Amino acid sequence: MTKNLNITKTGEKQMDDKQKVVLWNEVCTTDKKYTKPVKFGEGGREFTAINAQHQLHNATKQFGPYGIGFGVRNETFNIIDGIVLYQADFWYKIENKKEGEFPIHSSTRRIDEDFAKKIATDALTKGLSKLGFNADIFLGEYDDNKYVQNEHVASTGETQSQIDYQNDNIEMEADNWETMRNNKVGFGKHKNNQWKDVEGGYLDWIVEVADKIDEIHKERARNEIQYRAELED
Repeated sequence: MTKNLNITKTGEKQMDDKQKVVLWNEVCTTDKKYTKPVKFGEGGREFTAINAQHQLHNATKQFGPYGIGFGVRNETFNIIDGIVLYQADFWYKIENKKEGEFPIHSSTRRIDEDFAKKIATDALTKGLSKLGFNADIFLGEYDDNKYVQNEHVASTGETQSQIDYQNDNIEMEADNWETMRNNKVGFGKHKNNQWKDVEGGYLDWIVEVADKIDEIHKERARNEIQYRAELED
């Protein structure tokens, strides 16, 4: 719980420099247990992942239960040029006294059955980061400031930054698969072979069995399976 910030009855703040960063200093350090390195594909972009549910747990310790000590209001979802934009007002209370509020937002190009949860979670955790939560990530002590779902601990969803980055790559490759299938697989026994030369059974194994293959490589296998099926039609 944060210390008393000496807010007067008139609502005027009387804080020295140390008091101004009390909350920040209490929540800025990230527990490595709730992070993991993430890499998109062979030679792809790398960054550190933070578990969103753990961040919400820390917020509850500081402010109280969600909806009582902190939360969002005035949520809206709008579609602009094919992009879903989420906007809301994030609010929080310091020791149940002074309430702070500021806007948060996130966006996505893809709409699935969980898009609302994912985009709202992303915006909320980004809002918490503005108060200092996991600030060591943003200050460069880790390699990036992106938030994604941690498969090894409880989580409510992926962040939209991660979703958009991955989906943009998947969409681009699917739209240009006739050319992309000439690229090398990059792993396993077909590491140096092109996707177009991989036997069908191995493609099926990647999609249906292999649990350590990332989603981008699985999608490439699906693209090749679909491409061959369309050629046979």
